[in-house]
Amino acid sequence: MRFDLTNASYRVLKRAALKRLPDTSSEISAAKVLLSLFEEEECLAAAQLADAGVTFAQFETEPATLEQDAEANTHSKVRFYLDDEPVDLGRITRELESALEIVVLRAAGQNGSERPCRVPAGKGVVNRDTLYFPAFSLATKHLLLAAVLDEGYTGNFLRGHGLDAAELFQKAENNKKIDDEKLLIDNEISAACDDLANGNNCQLSTNNEQFPPSLFRVIDAAANRCREGIRVIEDYVRFVLDDAALTRRCKEFRHTFQDVLATLPMNEYLEHRDTEHDAGTDIEGQNEYRRTTLTDVLTANFARIQESLRSIEEYSKIITPDTARQFEQLRYRSYTLHKVAAACRQTVGLNNSNDGAAELNEVAHRQQLLNAAKIYALLDCRNNEEHFKTAVDALINGGVDIIQLRDKTAAERAILARSKILKERIAVLEKDVLFIMNDRPDLAVLADADGVHIGQDELSVAAARKIIGTGKLVGVSTHNIGQARQAVLDGADYIGVGPVFASATKHFTEQDIAGLDYLKEIAAENIAVPAFAVGGITPENVNDVAATGIRRVALSSALLNAENIQQTAGQVIAELLPRS
Repeated sequence: MRFDLTNASYRVLKRAALKRLPDTSSEISAAKVLLSLFEEEECLAAAQLADAGVTFAQFETEPATLEQDAEANTHSKVRFYLDDEPVDLGRITRELESALEIVVLRAAGQNGSERPCRVPAGKGVVNRDTLYFPAFSLATKHLLLAAVLDEGYTGNFLRGHGLDAAELFQKAENNKKIDDEKLLIDNEISAACDDLANGNNCQLSTNNEQFPPSLFRVIDAAANRCREGIRVIEDYVRFVLDDAALTRRCKEFRHTFQDVLATLPMNEYLEHRDTEHDAGTDIEGQNEYRRTTLTDVLTANFARIQESLRSIEEYSKIITPDTARQFEQLRYRSYTLHKVAAACRQTVGLNNSNDGAAELNEVAHRQQLLNAAKIYALLDCRNNEEHFKTAVDALINGGVDIIQLRDKTAAERAILARSKILKERIAVLEKDVLFIMNDRPDLAVLADADGVHIGQDELSVAAARKIIGTGKLVGVSTHNIGQARQAVLDGADYIGVGPVFASATKHFTEQDIAGLDYLKEIAAENIAVPAFAVGGITPENVNDVAATGIRRVALSSALLNAENIQQTAGQVIAELLPRS
């Protein structure tokens, strides 16, 4: 069977083909597909998994044997194509191939709307009897369906967590009704264009009468604003920052936006577009033409993108909630992209005369300090203010990069009083040290901290940002790779990874200890934000931490109980430096 792929399903299968799991062959199995679907954060299948409450961590922590493929599949009839070009993704297991055939025959051939044809030999397929649906592309929702139909461990896991194949098929059929309406519109517009080319008059009709024309006008206008804003920012990072990596990220963002937008009935927008009579085209904002620096251009256009995405997100809920969720995720991605662009702007010196700004941007400065940080100290309120001040001075002079004020028993007034001392000592000693508040974003605001650190049971990253603002840092404690990935997706600036060892300041059961293996996973994953190993780390075992590839650590009692805090901090830092 020939499978034509969407871009998202191609990425999923590409990753699946590269995965190596215990007790599995080198073929693409249902387990590998499911793992890759979790990683494709923006796709419909990921949204369906999230709606069902199914997480990567649940799948990862189930019994170790994920799939057992008894023998290599030497007779696979499957060939994958992307944009009519054959792609080599390796072979798939017989079980997954059978499940995909069921999905395609049901989803593509439903109601006789698409008739399969036979592809002759010589077209990149194995034999003359290979089925091919010429108007059907295998999407991530179909891959998830196949995984649910799997008769092995993966299928049992998904069905056991409430994913029902019949319900997923029904959702796919409902989505396809919208696609069929789009096809009718496409055909009608094509015919109308032919009539115009031949000098004939034509009259377009709307086949989507359940939605008012004003709905499409709203989405069309917002989509145009968003596209324009993305292009302005892409030009900024390409020509002003001269940053190839960030330019690529902007381009990927633009293409993803176009792909998501294409899931809506696009041609309705053109039919109802009426710029000439738009009541808003003659209204100008007070600052519309006021840009004094390059930063003004960057800020204005990120605001333009985010406002437009919010508008599309809200109005597209009327058409399809699944697509609205994807626009929501794009909006969250734009916040991260803005932060990265602002930080890159600092590294190329655009806060000087080139951009007209006199002072270093605080947000970028915090990000630079975070990226350079090696040692992170957790400090309680100590017995009294003098004891606290002495500890702070020793930590700062010892080379600590970040100090988190963490005290579960102290009163709020005491925490704020200690916060004032901490900030004063950082200023007096003239050291670039970040101040992070534990758990309490409200106290972080009152203390003017550089950020807040939250655990898995505390507020979400989004909720914390609503309180402390987008310019401050948010760190998240994580205990497994699934939580780490989720923290990054949620927009965390850094993560704590652990507990690595038993701790003197916090009780952990044996099951709670993540250990060095978790650090190795983090290092192999190449997590996109700084990761600090935490939990029972001392000068005696920090070399074991560094050996995993993680060279950032958080310490508490190992520093505070040391006879010489400065000397101990120096020992830890020396162990974290790469060996020549």
